[in-house]
Amino acid sequence: MIIRFIKPDVTANSAKLTVHKTGKLGLSKGAMELLNTAKNRFVRFGFGEDDQLLMEVSHDAKENSFPIGKAGDYDYINARTMLDELGVDYMAKQTIIYDIKKTAEEGFFRLHQRVIKK
Repeated sequence: MIIRFIKPDVTANSAKLTVHKTGKLGLSKGAMELLNTAKNRFVRFGFGEDDQLLMEVSHDAKENSFPIGKAGDYDYINARTMLDELGVDYMAKQTIIYDIKKTAEEGFFRLHQRVIKK
């Protein structure tokens, strides 16, 4: 019997954006690696044809891009305007996380929202 084993992608499993009470999106270490934030310092958010929330990363600023900031060892995005537009209550007691998944198109990532109630 020939078995083709699936290789675990530890980085992709831990790639997430966490919504902070200040309206910032904190990037996990996995997200920083997946998005290559050492090189790519700008992101844009939008919706695909299926209304799926998408994020594009780039090394230079484009129209409607958000710069990626740095605080110590971690990166963040000032995304208050985006969160307001999406109707996300970043001041709520619950924790809101966006899991990041690669798409077939280079530089684009799909965001899936999870809410952890406290």
